[in-house]
Amino acid sequence: LRFMLSANTTQFQEHPPGTAEPTAFEDRAMLSMDYISDNLDIKSEYNYHKIPHLGGIDANNSNAWYVQGGYKIGKWTPYVRYESFQADESKTSDPSLYQKEAVAGINYRFTDNINLRFEDHVIQGFALPVSAGEIKASDGKKDWNMMAAQVNYMF
Repeated sequence: LRFMLSANTTQFQEHPPGTAEPTAFEDRAMLSMDYISDNLDIKSEYNYHKIPHLGGIDANNSNAWYVQGGYKIGKWTPYVRYESFQADESKTSDPSLYQKEAVAGINYRFTDNINLRFEDHVIQGFALPVSAGEIKASDGKKDWNMMAAQVNYMF
């Protein structure tokens, strides 16, 4: 049986050279949880990011979270996960500012250090590609799918 809980909070201020007032002030908080018992593995995480009012600019609050559950069967671990990202909590209906994912996956552990993972993502919204600068907000597709395959080496 293993239960882990961790929390973190960060404050960040940016001062341009030669100025006393910050141009950016951010608060970030993260809470994560792992629960492992026999073959059951449950993970979750919640992140909150706030940029308060500065120089007349409205606050921008964002959050991201996920919950994942898996069950180990020998070297195989099938799992499901739900993820949510909201880039601006005041604009919840704009698909360029939110992303919700249902994920089904399977992990195969070759050795203690090497595993193979396959995932199928069913996605609504496209906030993560927009936030990363991969696409423009006008170019996204509201409903889409993604398949992913990974080989991991763990130290």
